[in-house]
Amino acid sequence: MQNKSFSSKGYVFPGVWQKYTDAYVDSLRMPEEYFGEIAKQALYWKKPWDKYFEYDPPIHRFFIGGLTNYSYLLDVHEKSWRKDKVAFYWEDELGNTRALSYHDLFREVNRFAQVLKNLGVKKGDRVGIYMPMVPEAIVAILATHRIGALHVIVFSGFGAEGLASRLDDSKSKLLITADGTFRRGKFLELKKIADSALEKAASVEKAIVFKRWKEEKANMKKDRDFWWHELMAEVPSNVYVEPEWLEANDPIYIMYTSGTAGKPKGIVDTSSKLVWLYANMLWAFDLNKENRKRETWFFTGDIGWAGGMWFTVYTTPFFGLSSVFYEGAPDYPKPDKFWELVEKYKATVFYTSPTVFRLSMTYGDEWVKKHDLSSLRVIGSVGEPLNAEVWNWTFEVVGNEKVPVIDTYGQTETMLTILPPYSIDKIPLKPGSATLQVPGIEAAVLNEYGQPAKTDEKGLLVYKIPFKVPSIFLTVWGDVERFGEKNWSGDNEFVNSIYYDVFRGYFYTSDTAMKDKDGYFWLLGRADDTLKIAGHRIGTAEIENAFLFHSAVGAAMVVGKPDVLRGESAVSFIVLKPGNNPSIELAEELRRTVRKALGAFVVIEKVYFVKRIPTNRSGKVVRRIGRALVGGMPLGDTSTLDDPTTIHELRNAIEDSGY
Repeated sequence: MQNKSFSSKGYVFPGVWQKYTDAYVDSLRMPEEYFGEIAKQALYWKKPWDKYFEYDPPIHRFFIGGLTNYSYLLDVHEKSWRKDKVAFYWEDELGNTRALSYHDLFREVNRFAQVLKNLGVKKGDRVGIYMPMVPEAIVAILATHRIGALHVIVFSGFGAEGLASRLDDSKSKLLITADGTFRRGKFLELKKIADSALEKAASVEKAIVFKRWKEEKANMKKDRDFWWHELMAEVPSNVYVEPEWLEANDPIYIMYTSGTAGKPKGIVDTSSKLVWLYANMLWAFDLNKENRKRETWFFTGDIGWAGGMWFTVYTTPFFGLSSVFYEGAPDYPKPDKFWELVEKYKATVFYTSPTVFRLSMTYGDEWVKKHDLSSLRVIGSVGEPLNAEVWNWTFEVVGNEKVPVIDTYGQTETMLTILPPYSIDKIPLKPGSATLQVPGIEAAVLNEYGQPAKTDEKGLLVYKIPFKVPSIFLTVWGDVERFGEKNWSGDNEFVNSIYYDVFRGYFYTSDTAMKDKDGYFWLLGRADDTLKIAGHRIGTAEIENAFLFHSAVGAAMVVGKPDVLRGESAVSFIVLKPGNNPSIELAEELRRTVRKALGAFVVIEKVYFVKRIPTNRSGKVVRRIGRALVGGMPLGDTSTLDDPTTIHELRNAIEDSGY
């Protein structure tokens, strides 16, 4: 583990600890006072809560009896100086741009909320949103919330089966989609995919279609499909829709996430969880009142994933920020697209996935250095562990050794739980570590027997229960017939079996981690992304990080393969930095690098050199594609891949036998 302290550079991180320690102790000792104050800052409360916390295993409820509606923040901004401030700067791959002020957002959300009401959508109904990264997607999300319906956002990269299964499981009443979207210069016809999905989703009665491209001739089914622009034209520009005042524990959305049960699980969240989002972003990015006034925020993730929904759609109005909202690939039409946008809009926060940094590394420093990135105040990473080598490159090349690079850890179920609490205390950073548990979270690392792991010993990350803070999701979607009843609690049996029954007294994350002598957490990847080589358990992410110790490696993906002698061996797919060429000698060097870092037991059976590795559009490495190709198994759903040509890249490398 590397340790880079900023104590000598006070303008970045002076390295003070006491404020964090005091805040953490207070949050556990007086959670109601501590988080009650944050809740008052975060949301407008039509009616104050009667009780802070209630635990009916496994259901956690917070701010019980309080009435609120997140979308009322738009009313607040409409009555303030932010009315004319830009909320979203939108841009696509083709260079088309739009700007949406807070006044525009307020008006459009109210108008579309009226459209939804006109179509019979009401509190508790589920509304599927299958949209590209366009401002109308944000309007649709916030308008759905305003009337008390649950939005079910489905990633626009999913195929018909993926969309249909989510619409059917949630029993969505309405689908909001578009004729298509642009990706890597091609127009992808979303409406055709939606039509196929609707054949299998019987609950959907109507569909609203946004016209993304005037030349596209979408097939519109009579009495079911309606054009967005035509419905909006029927609503007066000054219409006002009173927010549906929601009890703090009323479900507000379902976010589907991949699950260990073999099918996506619908995580159900409430307004209480949004208080935790506010706290997360306040702590991590020091969004104090002065920074909010001048902040230009750029989170790169797609709104079809939890991160895009939280860190773009909801974070922006929470703090009255201006946000860059980009529809397209990070390296199209050129490898510097993101850096071009940072410079153009003078972004102060750049928040993305480790894969984006690794991808930029493989293209070479010059693509970054040609841009003026001096506007950046904080660089953030989320989605996967940010290893030390990529952290150092980001700090040195992107941040010019002046900007803190913070790794933030969390899950769809809990949002963020481990990160540098920048607004509380300027603690030293350690490249490769997400640092410390935030106030209110009681995290631990256990061995497989449920005992505390030793210092620097790899184990399983858990949280002590009950949670004292509104970080935890309400439930997993289920028991649909009883939804809306007072004591509805979703699929309790599933929730218990996956999260609470593994280790008594703890919530199980399914992630591996270790804790160092300073109490810093080091995230090591998914527990189910673990190989067992000659009796030794090791995470694929650890092996990938070891490859990155070699100066020639820009990115790595590791998967397991059955081995008669050892049980499993590792197979690697390696992207080289510019100026390096594949060879037997280099492959052996890489093997030696891994063995030196992790031990001789880590056998790399094959090294395949490729130009790109498969990732989804949120930047996560899709290892199952490599596992399927190596094992000769079906690929499964490939619709979420950012670049489907990576499949052919890997397949060709395997056919060429590798090294």
